[in-house]
Amino acid sequence: MKEIKGNIWTFHEPNSNDYIVIPTNGVIKENGDAVMGKGLARDCKMKYPNFPKMLGNELKTKGNVVTLFKKHGIITFPVKPSGLLINTPSDRDKILPVYREKFHVGMFVTGWMCIADIDLITRSTERLYHVSKDINKVYLPRVGCGNGGLQWEDIKPVLAEKFKDEPKIIIVRL
Repeated sequence: MKEIKGNIWTFHEPNSNDYIVIPTNGVIKENGDAVMGKGLARDCKMKYPNFPKMLGNELKTKGNVVTLFKKHGIITFPVKPSGLLINTPSDRDKILPVYREKFHVGMFVTGWMCIADIDLITRSTERLYHVSKDINKVYLPRVGCGNGGLQWEDIKPVLAEKFKDEPKIIIVRL
């Protein structure tokens, strides 16, 4: 695993054996589309308008797991849950600060309003390891940071544990 500075989209080459990773949240709208409203997910939706529908279908059939879209050269990487039921006051700490005051015990929070989940990132990392076996290069953003609300110092060890000896895994930071 190595880290470089740049725009991840400059490495995007559909129909090649190089992939970029798009962090996702697992939320499906009433119309069946996956929620892709911020960051790289939004960029992906703008580049491929049908992608939210395709991802929504995958989420319905496979769940909130890492998914490879070969034709598009994209791997989706869940960092947030599809939702969260607030059972205790401390559960509110799992919500992004900008939305936190709106929710109380007994309420359901849609996943895109949540802070990225380190356990989900760990599972996604494990799955990415397996789906990337026959891939040339994987360009990965600092998943869970940015719109996920986590710090890179907390995420990097999770990725490094699995990918430290994998030169095909390239972390792209802005």
